[in-house]
Amino acid sequence: MDDFRHPDLLIDNVGELATLSSTESGPRYGRDMDEIAGVKDGMVAVTAGRIVAAGPGEEVATRFKPGPNTRMIDAEGRLVSPGLVDAHTHLVFAGSRENEFRLKIVKGLSYGEIERMGGGVLASVAHTRDADMETLLSQARPVLRRMMRNGVTTIEAKSGYALNTQGEIRLLEAMRQLDREGPVEIVPTLFGAHDIPPEYANQPEAFLELILTEMIPQVADRRLARFYDSGVTFPPEQTERLFSVANTFGLRPKVHADEFAHVGGAALAARCGAISAEHCLHSSPSDLEAMQRAGVIAVLLPAIPIVHRLNIPIDARRFIDAGLAVALGTDFNPSCPVESLSLAISLGCYGARMSPAEAITAATINSAYAIGRGDEIGSLEPGKQADIVIWDVANHLQLCANPSGGLASTVIKKGKIVWEN
Repeated sequence: MDDFRHPDLLIDNVGELATLSSTESGPRYGRDMDEIAGVKDGMVAVTAGRIVAAGPGEEVATRFKPGPNTRMIDAEGRLVSPGLVDAHTHLVFAGSRENEFRLKIVKGLSYGEIERMGGGVLASVAHTRDADMETLLSQARPVLRRMMRNGVTTIEAKSGYALNTQGEIRLLEAMRQLDREGPVEIVPTLFGAHDIPPEYANQPEAFLELILTEMIPQVADRRLARFYDSGVTFPPEQTERLFSVANTFGLRPKVHADEFAHVGGAALAARCGAISAEHCLHSSPSDLEAMQRAGVIAVLLPAIPIVHRLNIPIDARRFIDAGLAVALGTDFNPSCPVESLSLAISLGCYGARMSPAEAITAATINSAYAIGRGDEIGSLEPGKQADIVIWDVANHLQLCANPSGGLASTVIKKGKIVWEN
């Protein structure tokens, strides 16, 4: 008992402690998202990288006392929350596409028009196929550092910028290396059919067979991915076949759903037992009902309508009022260089009509469950990994109201301080 009474780390004098704790396991659905299980005057105790207590300071202090080896942190009346979880990124690629930004802003071109001019995903594929491992790593490392400095401790990262077996494996191996380097944890997703590569432009069925018979098995054999993601790049029945094969290899489906038009992606996610449907800008009310029945988490990306200058905003109220669990992500990628999940949280409030508590829930516990890690991260509860952020604000309302980023004062990963401002 002594080890627990004298923890490795004590955070006291917490103004608002957003524990996100719950009596039930699983993500928060619908109206339950508007609850962060906040505690005033809180305290957190950590031993061996795990939370052993998080609650009212007076209560925790009666059970856990600082010992000679205990590190004390005075939160000085500030907000303390779980580490943020970015549920949707495309972290690893080579090259950049800032020229497309100019075409959007100055010329008023749409994403589709830029693709038809040779831009878009296939432009990044050309850069990425030519890149060696060190190029990929050196481009991704500073992005991860900046994400961490904005309070992110775990991300999901998708491949999809090579579109051939060895290239996709190289991207996933880069993610594995970055995960080992830490401190930000990376949950990898194979996104084999991000687009049809140019060499298969006239024979998409052959590309489908390559993914089914070569790419998925080899990635699974190397244990390089946890999920398989796909939009409706192929007809829905062929995409269902992709998900079925991925499932047999232990890769649970995720779906890029209905981003630029309604193509049945959200409904496909419900039929295929996907853990999440992501984007969902054009998903219909019946799609949302199907997702709710199937327990599919909606991963919303509030920056996308802005960076792609779309005419349709994200309305998170549709999803929350339909009883869905909503998560948030940045969608960091070559055409959406948004690295700050705290910005996405603010946009979730200002643009997507989420309450501040809903946005915090979406970026912590719900995002954790959207990437299959909700049993370990996303809330401050005894037994969970000690991923913690001390914010330079007094409460979660101030955090959500400020889109500027840079508000993380101290970032703790597995009980160790990895960033101090």
